[in-house]
Amino acid sequence: MGKIPRAFIRGLRRVVGRKNLLKKPTDLAAHSYDATNVSHRPQLVIRITKREQVPPILRLANRYGVPVVPRGAGTGFSGGSLAVRGGVVLLLDRLNRIIEIDPAKREAVVEPGVVTENLQLAVEELGLFYPPDPASLKISTLGGNFSENAGGPRCVSYGVTGDWVKSVLAALPDGTLVDTRNDPAMTSLLLAGEGTLGVALELRLHLMERPPATATVRALFGEMMSACDSVTEILSQGFNPSKVEFMDSETLRCVTRYLGEPPPPANSALLLIELDGSKEQVEDGLPTVSRICEKRGAAEISVARNPAEQEDLWAMRRACSPAIARIRPLKINEDVVVPRGRLPRMAEAIEGLRKKYDLAIPVFGHAGDGNLHVNIMCDPADSGEFNRAQKALDDLFTTVLALGGSLSGEHGIGLSKQPFIERELAAPIISLSRRIKRRLDPVNTLNPAKIFPSPEE
Repeated sequence: MGKIPRAFIRGLRRVVGRKNLLKKPTDLAAHSYDATNVSHRPQLVIRITKREQVPPILRLANRYGVPVVPRGAGTGFSGGSLAVRGGVVLLLDRLNRIIEIDPAKREAVVEPGVVTENLQLAVEELGLFYPPDPASLKISTLGGNFSENAGGPRCVSYGVTGDWVKSVLAALPDGTLVDTRNDPAMTSLLLAGEGTLGVALELRLHLMERPPATATVRALFGEMMSACDSVTEILSQGFNPSKVEFMDSETLRCVTRYLGEPPPPANSALLLIELDGSKEQVEDGLPTVSRICEKRGAAEISVARNPAEQEDLWAMRRACSPAIARIRPLKINEDVVVPRGRLPRMAEAIEGLRKKYDLAIPVFGHAGDGNLHVNIMCDPADSGEFNRAQKALDDLFTTVLALGGSLSGEHGIGLSKQPFIERELAAPIISLSRRIKRRLDPVNTLNPAKIFPSPEE
C-alpha cells in the first residue's frame, strides 16, 4: 500500500500511545520474517499492551483501509504473520497472562501471548495436563497455536490444539468483539483461520488430569521403511501411544552433530514412542511395543523411564529443525500429512525425490498422526539447485494428494502453500471460504493475501 494516512497514526497514538508505535528500521526488520525466512517489511509495528486496544485499532484500519497483520512469536512455517501488503503488524506477545486455572472445571483461561510451555508447567503444578505440544512449545504462543491449529508429538493420542479449545474471545475485522462460549460453530470457524477472520484475545482451554506414569521407547532401525512399518503395526494392534515420532538418517546425522554426539549408522531411522497412563498400563505396553520394533528390524531398543532420561530424548527431537537448518541456507519445511497406513509409500516416494533431484531432504515428524515434516534443502544463490528444489516441492505435493493426504498437517497455508491449495480444495469450497472472508472483512484489512491466491484472497 501507499503511505499510511496521518489520521490513522493520530488515532493509533490515542489508543496505544506514541511509545508503542515502533517504526525504527530495526523494529520493522525484526518483525518482517518468520521461520520461512521470507521477508515482508511492515510500515509500522503496534505493540499491544492490553486487549482493549485491539478493537479500536481494527476499526481505525477499516476506516482508512490499512492492512493489519496479527503476530505472536513469529515461529510459523507458512508466512502467516508476514505483512505481504505492507501496513501494520499487531504485536500481541505482551498479552501473556494466564488469567485463570480452574481445577474443578478443568479449564484454563489465557491470553494469546502465553507461551505454550508456560501454561503446561503452570497446570502440571496442580496435577493437571494440557496435551498439545508443538515442537516449538518453548517459544510458540497459544494464540498462534489456535490460529494454525497446531499439533505436536502428542496429537496421535490427544489430538491437536482445536480439540482442547472450549471457546475464544475474538475481535472481528471490523472491531466487533465476539465470545464463542455458547457457539461451538463460531469457535470452529475462527480456529485455524490464520488471523484472517479475527484476532484471538482470550482462549478458554480444556485440561485433564495428568497421567501418573510415562515411558519412552527409543528404537533405531537400519532403514526408513522398517521404521514406518513399525508405526503402522503398533497402531493397528490397538495401542494408543501418546507420542510416535520419526527421524530419518539425514535428520539423525544433523541432530547428533548439532548436539555433539556420535553419529548414527548410515541409512538409519529412529522412532521415539511414548506410552502414558497408569504405571501398570505403561509397563504392560512396553514389551509389546519393543517386540514389534524388534520384529521389524530395530537394531537398538532402549527404554527411558525417569523424567531426565526422557527429556534427553525429547530434547533430541526438538533439536531437529535448528540442526537441519545448518545444511543449506534455505530450508523449505513442509508439514504434509498422509493416512498412517500409507507412511511406507510416502517414505519410498521421498527417497525417490532425493535421488531424482540430487537434494538433501531430511524428514522427521509426527509419524503417529501421519504428519511428516519434509525439509527440502537448497541454496537460493545456486539457481540450478533452487529450481530443482521447486520441482521437488511440486512433486511432493502431487504425491501427498495422490495418497489421500493433505498439504498441511499443522503449519497452515499462509503464503507458502497458496500456489497449491487449488489442487486440494474443490472450487465450491474455495468460493465459499472467500465469501465468508468478504462477509466478515469486506475492506480486506485483516491479514490480507493469505491462504487463497491473489488477486482475490
